[in-house]
Amino acid sequence: MKRILIHTALWFLILLSAWTIRAGNALGILTMRLWAEIKP
Repeated sequence: MKRILIHTALWFLILLSAWTIRAGNALGILTMRLWAEIKP
């Protein structure tokens, strides 16, 4: 039982980190685009 919990926790952490990285990349791209549009 404990092993299953550990495995699920690990998978959750991996998925969470992957999503945060993806969100960070998307935010970075958006900010860069906005910056390019704002700059004269």
